[in-house]
Parts: sequence; C-alpha cells; structure tokens
Amino acid sequence: MRGFRAVAHGLSELRAHPWRAALSGVSLCVGVLAVVAIFTVGAITADVFVAVTEQRDGRRLTAMGSLDLDRPTPADLQAVLDAGTPVTDAGGGVALIAASKYRTGLGYPDQVPRHVPLTGQPIQLVAGRLDTVRRLPLVDGRWPDPRREVPVETILNQNAAAHWGGVGTTLALLATRDQPPVTTVVVGIVADGLGENNVYVSMPALLAARPTVLDEAELQLYLHHPTAGLAQLTRVADAMAAAGGGSLVERKLNRADHVDELLGQLRAQQTAFLAVGVLALIISALGILNIGLASVGERARELVIRRAIGATRAGLMGQMLVASVVIGLVAAALACGLAVLGVEWWVPRRVDPMTAIRPPTLPWTAATWGLVAATTTTLLGSLIPAVVAARLDVASALRD
Repeated sequence: MRGFRAVAHGLSELRAHPWRAALSGVSLCVGVLAVVAIFTVGAITADVFVAVTEQRDGRRLTAMGSLDLDRPTPADLQAVLDAGTPVTDAGGGVALIAASKYRTGLGYPDQVPRHVPLTGQPIQLVAGRLDTVRRLPLVDGRWPDPRREVPVETILNQNAAAHWGGVGTTLALLATRDQPPVTTVVVGIVADGLGENNVYVSMPALLAARPTVLDEAELQLYLHHPTAGLAQLTRVADAMAAAGGGSLVERKLNRADHVDELLGQLRAQQTAFLAVGVLALIISALGILNIGLASVGERARELVIRRAIGATRAGLMGQMLVASVVIGLVAAALACGLAVLGVEWWVPRRVDPMTAIRPPTLPWTAATWGLVAATTTTLLGSLIPAVVAARLDVASALRD
C-alpha cells in the first residue's frame, strides 16, 4: 500500500510541475542520444575508413602471394580456383589478378577497320570473384562468368563507365603486342573507390583468345577468410598452385589488408567520443540534482507538514525517486525511439549507395547502455534531493 501511495504522490508531483519534469527529461534525452549518436558516428567513421582500405587492399584477413605457372591455360586457371574450395566453402574468397606487361588499349569496334588508334588504358586481368576478396559493390550488372570464354567479359569502374559506356557496351581491347584487338562486352559496373578509369577483364576468356597475354605478367593469388590464419591459407595456396601445374613463389603468403592496423588507430578516437557522451550524461545528472534541490527548497514547508501528519521518511524519498525514475524512463524511451528513427531511416538515406560504405544498424548495445545510464543518472541525480527532503527538520520548518 505504501508503495502505491509513493507512486501516486510521485505522479502527482510530475503533474504539479510539468515544465520542470519536461526540462529534466529533455536533458536526459540529449544525454542518451549523445551516447547512441557517438556509437553510431563511430561505426560510420570506422566503416568509411575500413571501406576505403578494403576496396584498395582487401577485406580483413586477406593474404596474397605470387604464383609461378608456366604458360597457363584457361583450364589451369580453373583448376587453381577449384582447389580453393576449402576457403570459398567456409565463406571466404579467392581471386587471381594480373596486370599485362604490354601497353594495352581500349576503344570502340568501328575504330579497328578504320585503323584509328585505341586509347591507352591499363587493365587488370581477373579470375574468380574479386568482390569476395575486396569490398567492391556492383553498381549495375554482374561479375564475369569464369567458365565463359566467348565473349570476353569486362567490368568497368564508375569513372570508366562514364567514359566508355555502361552495361552492354561493346568495346575493342588491345591486350597483346603483335595481335589484333579482341571484342569485349561490358557486363558490370563496380564501385572501387578509384578516381581514374579502371578496367577489369575476365582472365580465362582473354587467355583463351590471346594465349600469350600472361607472358611476363606477374600472377597474384588473393585469399580471404574471416577466421583462418596465414599458415592455413598458405597450405591452401600451395595446393592451388600445384593444381595449376605451378608453385607458390617462396612458398609463403603476406598479409594484404591493413584493416586491423586501422581499427587500432580508430579505437582511441572512439574512446574520446565515448568520454564526451559520459560528460553529457554527467551534465544531465547535475541538472537533475540542481532541479531536485531547488524543488526541495521550494516545497520544504509542504514536505514537513506531510511529515507532521504522518508521512514517513521512506515515503518522501520514494515520492522524489519515483518522479525522477519516471522522467528517466520516458526520456530514455523517447531517445531510443529517436535513435531508431535516425539510424534506421535517416542515416541510410544519407549514405551514397554507389559507395562501399554499409549503412549502419542501430547499436543496440549502445542503446541498452544509454537506457541503463539514463536510469542510473536519474537515480543518482535525484537521490541527494530525496535524502534532503526526508531529513528536513519538522520543528524548525514549522517555526519558520
């Protein structure tokens, strides 16, 4: 019964001072939103930097090494990729990349019979799914089919697509020194984060059309696995090289990505942001404390009269604490609602879908800690005023 009475008195106090309660709630709401916003901004900031390095160097836990294959054929390349199934079946990725040593060029098919020189354009020869190794979201189309040799399929980055044309464009590709250009078809547009034109050509298909295209080219093997170490990946790479009739140069792989180093640098930044959020909650607690003490001072006579007619110290403390807890819970619920709206709806609309940045999800851990922090902050900020109210001297107050 006393508990219900304390709750009733606490709610009555909120109704009696709505603006005071609203100001306390706004202060708490800002503190909780600060915590959620800091975690969200930290996640976005980290993903921006991680996206850039994963586009360029590879996803986290990506290793690379050089393969020595003597005049490989498309079948040899496919055998190499097939031997990487222990990695791909476990959710990882494998890809072969080579850059031609020849001066490559790109143009349109009608330039060839008219002997119009093609435009110099560096190309990367790719076998396998490069997007499983590097963070390369497709803007349009699809990745080349490694088992299809005709026509030669090509992927362009966004800059190259703006220059040469989008999916379905037919181009002439000069890939070797002494042979005529081959016809290639653009099958996809990729966001690779590069500011210059970049062209990715199906290595097996081009090798079938121009068997000397890999002469003097350095063939790089990339393996990505979310949990495997370098030793495990090296054993797989050895088996892949042997399947293609070659060997892994120096029998070792090197770490290709720099994600762990980057995340280590970002942790200090996130710690500083978190300190700002804690400071915001401390300021909220001080605000509640100030308002609570002012309220006790204003209502001293009312409170001691209630004591004189039978109210207990515990009842007065409960009244003050209930009012503050209700404010804290309402403010936390409002803050979480605004956080869900902002993170799940507003932020994704501000992330360019053409980038490799993944829209963030609501950091539920941060929201939970924000709720706990709001309730704790409210209790701490209201505890001192509640104790002061319970310890008011009845005789002195009545004399005044």
